[in-house]
Amino acid sequence: MRPQPHGIPPLSVTSLETVDQRKAEERDREDQFWRERIQWRVRELARAKGIPSALQLSERIKLNKNSANNLWNGTALRIDRDTLAKLCDALECAPGDLLVLVGEPRHEERA
Repeated sequence: MRPQPHGIPPLSVTSLETVDQRKAEERDREDQFWRERIQWRVRELARAKGIPSALQLSERIKLNKNSANNLWNGTALRIDRDTLAKLCDALECAPGDLLVLVGEPRHEERA
């Protein structure tokens, strides 16, 4: 094995896999933090407009039942613009009304 500049040993495949794994775990923790922090209000707003179920919401805005169910239960991770517009029209709200930020912000320590 040739010595690396400044005496730094070359990275092994194992160490690269470990770095990739740590990065993936960090992304997962970050995703989970935001999933818990940003919550959908679709069910609350729909019921206030007389839409009692995800099925009726899907029929009203012509949305796939699974997608409507994910929005209704707060498990949707993303939404496309067309669906967002249909949802806002049906619920007579603005996009920002569909989400609520809960909990305390995370304060990261800086080194």
